[in-house]
Amino acid sequence: MIEALFALMISLSISFMLPILMQVISTTYTINYVEDAKIHQFFLFVQEELYHTQEAHLTQLGIQFVQHNGKVITIEQSGSNIVRQVNNTGQERLLFDVQEFSVKRSNEYITLHVELLGGEHIDKHFRLFKQSEGFHFSSLIVPYSIHTPSHKFLPLIIC
Repeated sequence: MIEALFALMISLSISFMLPILMQVISTTYTINYVEDAKIHQFFLFVQEELYHTQEAHLTQLGIQFVQHNGKVITIEQSGSNIVRQVNNTGQERLLFDVQEFSVKRSNEYITLHVELLGGEHIDKHFRLFKQSEGFHFSSLIVPYSIHTPSHKFLPLIIC
């Protein structure tokens, strides 16, 4: 008899808590979806810049792209935002709620690291090919190594 009452008490507790638990799970999923969408859009902006880039240089706060037409595009962290500037004029906010933004470069890769204020860490690897090699796609992700001098390249994006 005591076991039956105990089982009934547990069942009622679970049934009352289930709607609250489902609402919490649903809210968490929505927040993650919004975060994923804004991060994805930021990386698409960077991909577009890389497509038109002739040279890339690391800066203290981000990265600088020199385009084929001579424009200099800078993507850097400014406070809790990542901003884009063209020829050091104006600012376009690409991403907000950023705690840390860093860029690493190796011979063939650029790795962007973004840490959001909520604690989420995202790394995106962009593979670079020299123009003489043409534009090729690859699904390999290779860890970055030391910084090397810039060179002319075409981008390849790796998720």
